[in-house]
Amino acid sequence: MTDPCKKYVKEASKKTSIFSRDYWTGALLFMRAAECYESSGDYDKAFDLAIKAANALRKYASKFGYEFVIKDIEKALLIAYRVARGEKKEKIKEELFRTLMQKAKQMEMSGNYLGAAETYRRSIEFAPSGQDAINALMQASNLLQRVIEQKEKAGKSQLVESLLSKLEEIKQLLASLETAPTTEMPSLRVSAVSLETKITAIFEFVDITSKAVTRLVNHLKSLPVINIAEKEKTDRYEITFDFPANEINGSITFTGGQILLRINGRNPLVVYRYYREIRSAIMGNVNNCKITDQEIRGVYTPEILSEVIRSVLEEIEKGATYRFVEIEVTNAIDITKNTLGRDKGKRILKHLKNVINIADKSVDKNMILMIEDARKMRSELEKALIEVKKMI
Repeated sequence: MTDPCKKYVKEASKKTSIFSRDYWTGALLFMRAAECYESSGDYDKAFDLAIKAANALRKYASKFGYEFVIKDIEKALLIAYRVARGEKKEKIKEELFRTLMQKAKQMEMSGNYLGAAETYRRSIEFAPSGQDAINALMQASNLLQRVIEQKEKAGKSQLVESLLSKLEEIKQLLASLETAPTTEMPSLRVSAVSLETKITAIFEFVDITSKAVTRLVNHLKSLPVINIAEKEKTDRYEITFDFPANEINGSITFTGGQILLRINGRNPLVVYRYYREIRSAIMGNVNNCKITDQEIRGVYTPEILSEVIRSVLEEIEKGATYRFVEIEVTNAIDITKNTLGRDKGKRILKHLKNVINIADKSVDKNMILMIEDARKMRSELEKALIEVKKMI
């Protein structure tokens, strides 16, 4: 079977060779190849090519300046971040933070204060520490106040109201950060300071898409879901929906043998419970469907940590796969670090990492848990849950 992504790699390599040195064009082709491999599920190749794209763009910038290519550097790093795991993800996160801060500073110096404020605000998703996030938000707050003063003088009251709402959100984020133990937040993500909880999951499936969508929409209609809408495009099929209360909405996108599920809302516990319901609906109505990744971003609390651990215990009882347990417990580890810090959460982290170690020994991650492994995992998770209850 031919590899459709190779042609982009070949062209990119030519463009960035010592004979051509067309680094910008080559970088765009490397990014195209990275996205191609990401879509096919080859995340290692996607990561390597995204990094090549970023490096090629930096070579271009060293001669002609960053202002021309910084958006593309950000895009390349975002691809790398999406497909990276473990230490690689942490390293790319820091690079993204520095890149966004540099981009915001350039916008600020050019007089685009509103764009700069928004970029400073976005950068906190990748802030390596609580203090870094505070510094970025302070910059955003100062610039927004400057823009508000300008618009007030110009008599643009409607725009001022919108900007004041954004400023209030930033102030709330600052307040939540300034009261948090920033020294215990070495891996802070935007989820630790965002007012909204966002859950994203990726699934792989083998099914006729149109039939899978029909079955899934019919199932969604039996749930407490409203405003279900279907959109068919050339490369994907999207279902959007809302829940009647709690300001929660979501989308399910079918594209290239994958399903992307997103659910957003302000109440983390309710969002997670609705997410579990939709996740079950997808896996129960789409043939040969398996979850490959999941990320929870939002207001982290011991309550949501407890809910995630309980979820894993329930799924183990039903017959979960090694991959499913690994994905859920990895999220639980992230929540523990951001909620309690490494020191306070030490005992919980120990039990959760023991579960990951058991899963790592599996030859096939898509297998249902062996009886003995399931027993050991349950024991570790129950101990972790006891520790979490002490924090509630």
